[in-house]
Amino acid sequence: ELAKRLGIEMKKARPGMKIDLFCVEDIDCYGLDIIGPADKFADDENLNNTSIILKAHLPNGDFLFTGDAENAVWDSILQDAEGKKSEYYEKFFNVDILKVPHHGSKSGLTSELLQKTSPQEAVISAGRGNSFGHPHFETLHLLDSFGVKIRRTDVEGDIYY
Repeated sequence: ELAKRLGIEMKKARPGMKIDLFCVEDIDCYGLDIIGPADKFADDENLNNTSIILKAHLPNGDFLFTGDAENAVWDSILQDAEGKKSEYYEKFFNVDILKVPHHGSKSGLTSELLQKTSPQEAVISAGRGNSFGHPHFETLHLLDSFGVKIRRTDVEGDIYY
């Protein structure tokens, strides 16, 4: 409604879309690559699985923003990536910073996702003392077993890069 009143064009995010942000002296360009939701999850009853997943290529690193996507989404994305070797899936591998899916719940992060993305740091966005107990011990253990530096909003507050 508000976007319509302000005359802002709305587009539905689809895998493969790219949003160019800016270029620096025509040397390096920065932007966003939409990775998900995969078409088969676009109308999923579980709204977590309809989260927009994007990779941001920025001057201070490559970030993978995962929304609340759960294991089924990651299994599908990784399976598609293996089968297609398509450019937009290849682009999201090897990131510097991973925003851990679904607040660090045990249904959001897989070892396969960590193997493919190889993040140096992971950010878990969870409220201090939240009633869900996020982040889950299994998720923290998984990140630790891959040697990923863990940063948590429930411990640090706002996290900046």
